[in-house]
Amino acid sequence: MMLFDLKFWIILAVVFSITLVIILYRIYRCCYRVRNGSDDDEQLLDGSSENVIQVPIITEVNERLQPQVVEYQTIHKYYSDGSYDARLKFGVAGYSYENRINTKKYYDVRNCAECEVLAATMALKHAKNKIQNTQDIMLLFTDNSKVEQLFSYLKEYDQNDYPEFIKAYKQVKCKKIAVHIAGHSDPVGRTIDEEHFAKVDERVNGELRLYKRRHSRRSLSV
Repeated sequence: MMLFDLKFWIILAVVFSITLVIILYRIYRCCYRVRNGSDDDEQLLDGSSENVIQVPIITEVNERLQPQVVEYQTIHKYYSDGSYDARLKFGVAGYSYENRINTKKYYDVRNCAECEVLAATMALKHAKNKIQNTQDIMLLFTDNSKVEQLFSYLKEYDQNDYPEFIKAYKQVKCKKIAVHIAGHSDPVGRTIDEEHFAKVDERVNGELRLYKRRHSRRSLSV
């Protein structure tokens, strides 16, 4: 009887142990699923889930996507100067743009200021055809105060004295600024702008001297 009771308790203990192991295993599986968010039975061999659908991530855009037009601003540098002879009432006006110098001879010029304004007018006429972007800037380097004043404002008599300048000025649609520069700067330590201006100055002065020599020869031969 006691042997039977011993076997009974042994069998009961084994059954209880197996039951406890099963319960603990199921508890472990439940905790594992909760932690990983998926069941091992639902996992494929390649590690992907049969029930998982890849949804593209959409990032919200607050601004509408529109083509952007980028406007570039270019600074156009001109250098103008004039050389005048009061006795002959003759002048040579010129300007430089991108290392190219253009000059023109003028007769019956009233004074030195008019010759300088004529040089600035030549530069404006070139800028009218060259500068198409209204956002660009035209810088005119000059050593003449009258040209600087005309770029800033008009006096009462300017409309009658410099109509060609005013017309050319209005035809250039971009912003225009006159920059004062030293007329005869020391060659040592010159800036790039002073170098460009000096070249125009030398050209117009040289052409004026050449004209005066030729004029003197013609006068002597008469």
